[in-house]
Amino acid sequence: MHPSRYGHQLMAAHFRQLLLKRNWQIAPIQIDKVVVVSKATSIKWMLKNGTPWFLKRSIDLLPAALFLMAAEIVKMSLNRFSKTHADVYYPDFAIQSELKLQEVYEERVS
Repeated sequence: MHPSRYGHQLMAAHFRQLLLKRNWQIAPIQIDKVVVVSKATSIKWMLKNGTPWFLKRSIDLLPAALFLMAAEIVKMSLNRFSKTHADVYYPDFAIQSELKLQEVYEERVS
């Protein structure tokens, strides 16, 4: 997912906090008010802008997706008679409100 304008502004504000800890002089980040639009407006926007983007990306990504599906089918058919079971890992997603964005590994900031 690509962050919205508000998401970019939040990331900039959190990144600014990290840089301030390193004595950088950075002006405060202006976070614009989020404009709430109606569901009808959102649907119209998606049909006008999202559908062409989706179709373009589908054409770009379709060959790669077909290749990956074929590779998985070959892999599954080769391992069909294997006695070993695959490991399944489930991601552990934290609740967004519990995340502490200020605790990013600061040593990576240069």
